[in-house]
Amino acid sequence: MGGGGHTEALLQRGIDRVVGLDRDRDALAAAANRLRDFNDRITLIHSPFSKLTEQLRKNGISEVDGILVDLGVSSFQLDTASRGFGFRSTGPLDMRMDQASGETAASMLDQWEPRELADVLRTYGEVPGAWKLAHRILEARAAGELETTADLATLVENWAPAALRKRKVHPATLVFQALRLAVNRELEELETLLEDAPGLLRPGGRLAVISFHSLEDRRVKWAFRKLAGRLPQEGPERWRLETKQVEFREVTRKPIVGTEQEIRENPRARSAKLRILEKLSEDET
Repeated sequence: MGGGGHTEALLQRGIDRVVGLDRDRDALAAAANRLRDFNDRITLIHSPFSKLTEQLRKNGISEVDGILVDLGVSSFQLDTASRGFGFRSTGPLDMRMDQASGETAASMLDQWEPRELADVLRTYGEVPGAWKLAHRILEARAAGELETTADLATLVENWAPAALRKRKVHPATLVFQALRLAVNRELEELETLLEDAPGLLRPGGRLAVISFHSLEDRRVKWAFRKLAGRLPQEGPERWRLETKQVEFREVTRKPIVGTEQEIRENPRARSAKLRILEKLSEDET
């Protein structure tokens, strides 16, 4: 759901009913305020999207015409220092999307061994020099030198290897991404959604996923290709179609990305990628 921008656009274009899920109660409150003129057409639920099937069933819904998933952290969350998602201002090392449950980034840093943190940095952030950086982060934490998001950003900036400094973004970007993904188990949530969501679509229904980094987009791409019967193979023909009957097609073989104008108006859209999967009707399968 986020702040409700996508939902507002859908409702304005005549969508009859929208069920919106979000783990962040603040996001749901903001969406409810934004969408107050559509109260009779929306249902807002405090829940991770991995529980989509369960939540729909509770509301008497077994099939839907479409599912729109906007992954990652919202601008509202990034810009609220007290949430601890961003490093442009000082905040606590929290990073939880649901502040009523789960462990904070600070708590996890207190428990991890250097090997565990290095694995998180490599797996969720593809951070170069993860081993040395993990050691330095945990040393600083143990010494009481790492209490806020600003402390972490400064440490990474001072200790980042050359390969991290050469990137166009701030050296701390990938580190914050890795910690956030681990705290919220975002990739595990996404994998559950990609398993469950296609089965909820009516014939002709579409699943649209907006991702913001390669770890997410890669999972969406492979899940969609597999459902559409496209599997990798060796040789000059990189892809083959399964001979079995398939129920889905990729509406987008390549992701849709923001136009130059869209990115000028919203710089955070520069990394957004939209992929769409459609469930075929019976006469198409």
